Amino acid sequence: MNIILVLLFPFGYFVFWFVRMLLLRKRERERKQELARAYNRFVLRERMIIDHSEVIGNIVIALNRSWKELVVIDHHGKEKKTHRIRLSTVTDCLLKENRSYRGSLDYIGLQLFIRSETKPLMVYFRPSDDSLLEEQAVLKTARRWKNLVDVHRYVRKSV
Repeated sequence: MNIILVLLFPFGYFVFWFVRMLLLRKRERERKQELARAYNRFVLRERMIIDHSEVIGNIVIALNRSWKELVVIDHHGKEKKTHRIRLSTVTDCLLKENRSYRGSLDYIGLQLFIRSETKPLMVYFRPSDDSLLEEQAVLKTARRWKNLVDVHRYVRKSV
């Protein structure tokens, strides 16, 4: 009897772990689908033409070059937020890195200072794991979006 229990315990633990991983993947897939539906509804409702868009973790960030607008749909946490920012109202754009005590990257914040807002808008880019390649990819993505915002907020139409 004890031998059967000893043999069944690892098998039961493996089944528990496998089911847990399947449920986590299903929840993550549903979260991404909900984010994609929210992005699609917003773009169709506002009749926007998006030139660049990217899904990064639990946010979608998109650029509309023709109207010079940045769209940020943030589903991180319990509060789901949608921001539509005219790039002509952005006064400054900064990147803020936050590292853990071990030196690994926790997140990178794209800080947008908007003329009419008292607090800056933060867009967080988070690496999915602690690997150096993932951190470099997130840093590269954050820098690319900062450059896109900077380029499009300074462009003025010539008369």
